[in-house]
Amino acid sequence: MFQVLDPSNYVRLPFLNRATVVSLSNSLIAHIPKDAPPDVQKAAANIKAAISTFQQHWSSNDAPQQQDGMTTVLLDRALDATVGAIYSRIEACERLPVELFPKAAKATELRLRLFPEGLSFLKKTHTEEWGYCQAIIERIDSEGLAADLEAVAGPEFLQALRTAHENFGRAIGKSAPRPVEPESANLLDSMREVSNAIRSYALKILASVDTERPETLAAARAALKPIDDL
Repeated sequence: MFQVLDPSNYVRLPFLNRATVVSLSNSLIAHIPKDAPPDVQKAAANIKAAISTFQQHWSSNDAPQQQDGMTTVLLDRALDATVGAIYSRIEACERLPVELFPKAAKATELRLRLFPEGLSFLKKTHTEEWGYCQAIIERIDSEGLAADLEAVAGPEFLQALRTAHENFGRAIGKSAPRPVEPESANLLDSMREVSNAIRSYALKILASVDTERPETLAAARAALKPIDDL
């Protein structure tokens, strides 16, 4: 008895995410039957065109996220450099003879109050590093250390710390929540186009089956196997 393929299995596709829609499309294209009729070849070409457009939109959609990641890295480095510069200024002031430069004693007090663990916190996670810097700034403000720090390191260094900390916090969603970027309409539309092209191709494959030629059924099964394997 000649077995038929159920069209509903190919019209109602399983859930496809971005990765699986690319993988499925490429697999279907790789399994196009030899000597496929023109309408099947055209349907396969439509999949190729649709997946090419989808991949272009996918790349464009991810570009801002990649840029955000690079921005975070740069702002992290800026904060590291600012904290390191303040620490170096304090250490340099400490080396001065206290009897000649009373600020040297203040420098030691500042280092012990603000950097009891040195700069090891700069190697921690972004969130932990931001938290340490937040604690340093809060201590400066709550204990009235701003004047001493400005006298030892210079007024521009405290302002630089506040700015670098604020910018870094914004980048990692601490100073202000990061907006959630939805997938672009172009990406969603192009994914639907790929799914529609796959359904159309599957129906063309099914229509190519000749009940009097069993080999056409075998060819159709092989062509649609990537969908069956999902």
